[in-house]
Amino acid sequence: MEVILRHVSKSYILNCFNLTMSSQENIGTVRRAMEAFNTGDISKVHEFVSSEYINRESQKAKDSYRSQLRGPEEFIDTIRNLRSAFPDLYYEEQEIISQDNKVVLIANVTGTHTGNFFFVPPTGNKISYEAVHVHTIGKD
Repeated sequence: MEVILRHVSKSYILNCFNLTMSSQENIGTVRRAMEAFNTGDISKVHEFVSSEYINRESQKAKDSYRSQLRGPEEFIDTIRNLRSAFPDLYYEEQEIISQDNKVVLIANVTGTHTGNFFFVPPTGNKISYEAVHVHTIGKD
């Protein structure tokens, strides 16, 4: 069974070290982040995620250990959790727009639920949804 959803999120603040980046450089930073999600390669996360990074969705779960995480560690934890549950997770960029320090990414996200997704046991179901993520480069 394929689950189709539409997801709109202002959940990510992606802080970068250079606050005077151009729109194209900001887009490049977001693409590096999506590549980390697509491949699971977390070896370079510290190069583009600052210690001030937060994931707004994680912060809503006040009783979760994730609400205490910040910076590259939070970003890496998100990737590990998602790829553990959906090893074939893939963000396919549909459109990316940048203005000032904001980057909006519209992506089709696919994967197969073969591992635990936090407290949800694997179902074997394929997922497919459209995601809209608003990234802030630098201070919000």
